[in-house]
Amino acid sequence: MIIKLLPNFTHPGGVGAQGVRAEMKTRDSPVANGSPAALRDGSSSDCLKNNPALCINDVLTDDSLRAILSKLPTQSDKNVYGLVCKRWLQLQSMERQRLSARAGPHMLERIALRFTHLLHIDFAQSVSRSFFPGVGDSDLHIVATSFSLLEGINLRQCKGVTDLGLAALGSGTSTLRWIDLTDCGRVTDKGILVLVRGCSLLQVLRLSGCKLVTDRALEALGQSCKQLAELSLQRCNKVTDGGLVFLSQGCKCLRMLDVSSCPKIASSGVQSIAGSCSELRSLNLCSCLKVGNDALQSLAECCTSLDQLKLNGCRMIADEGIMELVRCCGSTLNELDLGWLNVSDEAVRLIFLFCPMLGVLNLESCSRITDSCFAALSNDGTVLRELNLSNCPSITDVSVVKIANSCRQLQTLDLRWCGLVDSSAVRSLSFPEGCKLLL
Repeated sequence: MIIKLLPNFTHPGGVGAQGVRAEMKTRDSPVANGSPAALRDGSSSDCLKNNPALCINDVLTDDSLRAILSKLPTQSDKNVYGLVCKRWLQLQSMERQRLSARAGPHMLERIALRFTHLLHIDFAQSVSRSFFPGVGDSDLHIVATSFSLLEGINLRQCKGVTDLGLAALGSGTSTLRWIDLTDCGRVTDKGILVLVRGCSLLQVLRLSGCKLVTDRALEALGQSCKQLAELSLQRCNKVTDGGLVFLSQGCKCLRMLDVSSCPKIASSGVQSIAGSCSELRSLNLCSCLKVGNDALQSLAECCTSLDQLKLNGCRMIADEGIMELVRCCGSTLNELDLGWLNVSDEAVRLIFLFCPMLGVLNLESCSRITDSCFAALSNDGTVLRELNLSNCPSITDVSVVKIANSCRQLQTLDLRWCGLVDSSAVRSLSFPEGCKLLL
């Protein structure tokens, strides 16, 4: 049996239900009888003579239409599916799990009636729309009462969200597993407390730029969200080592932590996280000026599966901490940011020797490194993809030749403000195809 869709467009936005017909033809054997029920059962062929143009909605069940929808590869294809008729649109809406929206309360109520199985809603505001507050507390009340299956919500840059909106989510969306509150500057500890107590299944929480959040919020997280795996606290100026201690006491499954640009974070807070969160994979300490070598020693002892470490601007960290870290964690490290650190050739040589899987290395403004550190680069190949040597005054063409010969998977090489590097000579070298040179 062949089902052929023959759309009869009745308006620019789509086709009517009666405009889609199933033209059924037989090839070598007859097909079933005259009623739609019999057609579905495949028991007769007389219907083809009696119904030359049968409405496809009389033939296909809801389960059949869902099966068709599940086979469509892209969201664009699924959107076209919904243009066939109201029935197909309703099924497509019911099956949809993700939605990006810019809507007020009345529109949200209509969305809730149409998209009954939504799991993820994206309300994020772009930087270019920073003048617009985005969704507010009244919108979140509608979300909390209307989307019973919700698992994730993106509120990035929604400056209209306050503690009242978070309290609504905490009381009405117990299934919530991730929430992005980046740059929601009016959120305080009070809202976070209510949210995490009601959403104990939280696994991902992003609070970057929430400058009113303090250690009290981290204490609540440690008490309520035992499954928390990812936490972003970038630019949370009031968070201290005490907050990280509270966090480490309860959130032992933490895999990603970002405390970059938190000026009150020091080594003791990092040590408490390292001692309790052995599954930690990614740690961002950029611009944490009080973090020193003792923090890295704790990471080396306890977090042996560390994959990504960012230390840009941590001026108290020196060779001893880096060398201890790479000896213990080097086999798993994929990304290492040492920009502006006081490291020497000895530490960089050890990185090349102990980190075979390193793909991204930032040595920006490491003024002590020279050409000799690149002698440790393996001649039989390295997986290094990105290397930043900008503002390294002692690097010369000798290093660049070694890099070109050894790093055959290199995609980006930054040599800006390296005064001893000859740009024309660098361009004449044989780098991997597509490698981006910044000179």
